[in-house]
Amino acid sequence: MSGFKSSGYKRVRYFEGKMLTVDDLATEQNYHREKQKLHNKALHGAGIVSGLEISVKGTSLSVNPGLALDPFGNEILVPGSVRQNLPSGKKTVYVCLAYSERETDPVPSGHRTPQYSRTEEGFTLLIETAPGQDCIPIARLAKTGNRWRTDKKFKPPRTR
Repeated sequence: MSGFKSSGYKRVRYFEGKMLTVDDLATEQNYHREKQKLHNKALHGAGIVSGLEISVKGTSLSVNPGLALDPFGNEILVPGSVRQNLPSGKKTVYVCLAYSERETDPVPSGHRTPQYSRTEEGFTLLIETAPGQDCIPIARLAKTGNRWRTDKKFKPPRTR
């Protein structure tokens, strides 16, 4: 029998009197986030979980609320309807969702500039000529003349 082989995952081990550091708290958060993403990828796959229906009116696109998992296991929540204008000059486009984050809530710190105290999760709605490897294509649109329509032959990926 061979010895211990690491999976690459480490979590913080707490004990009485342990001083918690920024590194400990970041390690704790990263451990749980990475394990959740592993679970999402391995058990559910990438794709639409629920919702995210598309409608097109003129040159405007609407995406209904819903949830998707990206290829990295990130959860992409669209909490409300989103509208976006469609590009001119293209004949076929994919509507894609990509997970994104931004730092928010600046607070004073010992540094010369304030530090952000929160990371907000969100998404970017992309209109692409081909779907990227880091996003979920939720629709394909085709333009005939000046009119956009959803391509009924396109089947967006769904989670398992």
